[in-house]
Amino acid sequence: MNLPLHKTKIVATIGPASDSPEMLGRLIRAGLNVARLNFSHGDFASHAARISRIRAAAAATGRRVAIMADLPGPKMRVGKIERSDALLHYDEILAAADGIMVARGDLGVEVPIEEIAHTQKQLIAKANLAGKPVITATQMLESMIGSRLPTRAEATDVANAILDGTDCVMLSGESAVGKFPEEAVTMLAKIAAFTEARRPRGTLAAERQLVAPDSDAWIDDRIGSLVENALDTLPIDLVLVPTHSGTTARFISRCKPAVWIVAPSDDPATCQGLVFSYGVLPVDLVDEPDDWRPFAAEWLREHGVTAGRVMLAAGPSPRNPEANYRIELIPMEARANQPPEMKP
Repeated sequence: MNLPLHKTKIVATIGPASDSPEMLGRLIRAGLNVARLNFSHGDFASHAARISRIRAAAAATGRRVAIMADLPGPKMRVGKIERSDALLHYDEILAAADGIMVARGDLGVEVPIEEIAHTQKQLIAKANLAGKPVITATQMLESMIGSRLPTRAEATDVANAILDGTDCVMLSGESAVGKFPEEAVTMLAKIAAFTEARRPRGTLAAERQLVAPDSDAWIDDRIGSLVENALDTLPIDLVLVPTHSGTTARFISRCKPAVWIVAPSDDPATCQGLVFSYGVLPVDLVDEPDDWRPFAAEWLREHGVTAGRVMLAAGPSPRNPEANYRIELIPMEARANQPPEMKP
């Protein structure tokens, strides 16, 4: 599998237009990372059948795909930011949830429409600072339900969500019931790749200023800030972040680095959860190595990835609970320039 050109993750709702084995394979090859199932429709048997087809398609393409089950109704969802009450209690929801979805369609009914853009920026910035993945959803490419191309306003909306710092962009009806589900996923991938390559350099300090101008209480994010500064200072090709819970990888992902974050983990659930985080490639880890340098060299060789300088960001682990947090630069042997390929 070629290394994707886009680091923003793509969520697509699976429905009648996209749940055949053939179409699922095409969506995954086009850039799908997360398959969303809308539990407002269908029964458990039909959802179970779709899950089986999604897993089979992921296995056939050799790519990791997470599955997100969207529960029906805002009363059932604390992590769905779609009501004014959710905005009032956003900090509590953010602390309790594994991730956040900014559902602009429903939120736009509850919040004055002129405030939506600024509200979106604040919600995304707070989620980034908390190290929680954030999905920007609803009406992203809605015209593609019936048209092969989006409107210019829709393309701009997607790009702005990426510039705001979203981890994922999501399709709803475009992929569930639309005429062009594959084209919609491909369009998100193309917009993301172009926008990311031209993203103005932002900083976590700027995000803190946006959401909390007088606060210096963000202590837990210092390791991410150190990596952010190191990436600004040194020419790095790839970041290697061993992680058990996924927290370190997510905190580095907040910086939206220009290079991929490879995150080996011994927890399969952690690997699936990291599919939602920007620029993170989770890798199943059987045994933690004594030395990460040979691991990095072997992984690069096995997957055909060119990287002259690898940054290691590591800390305590189940095997080494007393280890210190550290950042190391691992110079790798020069490799022939070749299209990078990887298979987690």
